[in-house]
Amino acid sequence: MSELKVNKVSPQSGTDFTLGDSGDTFTVPSGATLTVAGTFTQTGTQTFDGGVDIDNFNINGTTITLSSGDMTLDVAGDIILDADGGDVFVKDAGTTFGSLTNTSGNLIIKSGTTTAATFSGANVTLAGTVASGAITSSAGLVIADAGNIGSASDTDAIAIAADGVVTFSQVPLLPDNTVATADIQADAITGAKIADNAINSEHYTDGSIDTAHIADAQITAAKLASGVGVITGADEWRVTANFSGDAAPITSNWERNDVHSSYIGNGMTESSGVFTFPSTGIWLIQAIGTFSNNTTHSHYCGLYIRTTINNGGAFSGIAASTQGIFRGDSNNYYANGYCSALFDVTNVTNCKASLQVDHQQNDTINYGSTNSQVTGISFIRLGDT
Repeated sequence: MSELKVNKVSPQSGTDFTLGDSGDTFTVPSGATLTVAGTFTQTGTQTFDGGVDIDNFNINGTTITLSSGDMTLDVAGDIILDADGGDVFVKDAGTTFGSLTNTSGNLIIKSGTTTAATFSGANVTLAGTVASGAITSSAGLVIADAGNIGSASDTDAIAIAADGVVTFSQVPLLPDNTVATADIQADAITGAKIADNAINSEHYTDGSIDTAHIADAQITAAKLASGVGVITGADEWRVTANFSGDAAPITSNWERNDVHSSYIGNGMTESSGVFTFPSTGIWLIQAIGTFSNNTTHSHYCGLYIRTTINNGGAFSGIAASTQGIFRGDSNNYYANGYCSALFDVTNVTNCKASLQVDHQQNDTINYGSTNSQVTGISFIRLGDT
């Protein structure tokens, strides 16, 4: 092979310089350098099997590497990512921290490699947890399989319409299976929205659902089963020991009936014979007294329910029972008294009740017991004030 060594080859003025003919091959051997100081224009296909360096970029095989700085893609049209494998991975120093995946035409966006959010057409499914921030949707939002909002049904759902109306597939329950007053707005729960027995007595034993919260015919008796108006408060107290003479009120030896019954609701509280109510409402108060006469005199015994609406102010009688006892021989004679009244408790701080006894003879015995109601008082809440 001939070798030609020249320092410079120049075309004639105003003409192009052609090197070789079509089909010729020019080789720059390994270790040699081809430097183009001006503009290099090529019209055919160039092959660079060992890669190519362009400024800070290196293109080699399937990898484009930028040795320093940021890379900007600035195009006049659109940027199209076309991955026939269905995955686009986002990495930092070789570690994947996110990805875009095509699954049956749905877009799966993952943080890391596991936590995913799925976008399917116009519907959005959140497979993970939305920790904070707002979810905005002009078309409304449906939370499917929303846990135990009324039962263990997989159809549990909460729908939030675009106008802000919230619809539950079932009546929402609190963790203790009650429906709180704050959860029920006027006319928000109608008969059509409540399955048979969906709200029954066990769901409002604390009185949180009553007639004041139910519009006419919205919740029917058939759907309430045991219905509105169940007893929400009841308690019974008694005197545990005998004593003589009058007491206004009976201040000592009180105990709640702990043998044959238990109280309903929060129960009454007692201090020196004065009883405080746990809630407002119309309360039925009933009293019983048992007495004996061991003198030769005939006389009366009085039993009185007394109340105040002024928190410690003067108590006045709202119910009374008087009975006579006659002594005719060496045996004791006995008498029982009973009285009852309705008391409108409008304020639990100011409204109080007490039990009083008085007698014509001061040595009359008032009987008490720890096992039965021989002298005592009971309280039953019948309804709202």
